Amino acid sequence: MAYGMLSGMKVVILGANGMLGQDIAQAAHEKGWFVVECSRSQLDITQSDHIQSLDFFKPVDAVINCAAYTNVDACEDHSDDAQVANAQGPRQIAEWCAKWNIPMVHFSTDYVFDGSKPASDTYNESDACHPINEYGRSKFKGEEWIQSTLAEHYIFRVQWLYGLKGRHFVSAMKDLFSTKESLTIVSDQLGTPTWTWTVAQQVLAALEQRVPYGIYHLGNDGYTNWYEYACLLKKCLGYRGSIQAIPSTDFVRPATRPLNGQLNRQKMTTFWSNNLSWNEALEHFLLRDY
Repeated sequence: MAYGMLSGMKVVILGANGMLGQDIAQAAHEKGWFVVECSRSQLDITQSDHIQSLDFFKPVDAVINCAAYTNVDACEDHSDDAQVANAQGPRQIAEWCAKWNIPMVHFSTDYVFDGSKPASDTYNESDACHPINEYGRSKFKGEEWIQSTLAEHYIFRVQWLYGLKGRHFVSAMKDLFSTKESLTIVSDQLGTPTWTWTVAQQVLAALEQRVPYGIYHLGNDGYTNWYEYACLLKKCLGYRGSIQAIPSTDFVRPATRPLNGQLNRQKMTTFWSNNLSWNEALEHFLLRDY
């Protein structure tokens, strides 16, 4: 486990070695917070005895859970594992936080929605959830457990994440650009590419400002589709091959994806302003401008 202490809040970050966890830890360190970073090997949220080891770190201002089973397609064949990691694990954290009256931060996804809204519309935090794949069902169950167990919770829904660590669309496109002369990319799935550094800043702002507990949609501004996203990467990275748009029906995967995953982030503006658009954030990330 890694520690850092100067001043400010004290937080425990679970899954701190992952893409989002690393950026939240770095952002908290830069603010001078006391940060306890726990990787899965050090604290497995699915093991009750591991959860009890959190007693060692209290009191803390928040437990930030970045641990999750995020392989969407693998969840279809391993739904039990997804439920354990994405629902039962968060439930155990919420129970521990409730015992000690400590706020919990948890991350969910646009996949809790079915994506059936028209492309001109977006999903609000209060919209009814109806997940259409096992990953979405496990994350929605996690939301339900937390809400029924702990009043002092933040559930932050995010989507299309990319960052310095881990496998994501940007890293996949970089690999394909170096090996393929032509690509076909789905153009009918809508959402927002989201830089994990942006999410990290938004999470810490919410904690600092002690905004009301509940569900918030976080991320960069604007919406796009995977094809337009790939085309911007082509421009930024100088790819000379061709990219062709295709419907999702031509790219069958084990897990069905929502067509419209556009999250309305108006509620977020109560504590976060001057947000970068998704394309501005992507260009900053590609320049490693932080």
